[in-house]
Amino acid sequence: MSTREIAYNLIDMLSEEQLKTFIDFIRSFMDIPNKETEQAMLEADRIAHDPNVKAYDDIDEMFREILDE
Repeated sequence: MSTREIAYNLIDMLSEEQLKTFIDFIRSFMDIPNKETEQAMLEADRIAHDPNVKAYDDIDEMFREILDE
């Protein structure tokens, strides 16, 4: 039996909860973002490319504006 077949057999024996834990564990080694992180990254990308969103090149200016509100 190959290593892959052994892995598949072991995975088949896991409960749904164990399988979710296993997937989270493997993902932590592969740098695969979870759905929440992936959605946040997509939103950040959308905001970064939206010309209607206020952006700052100077952090001091940003804080002055925030504190003045």
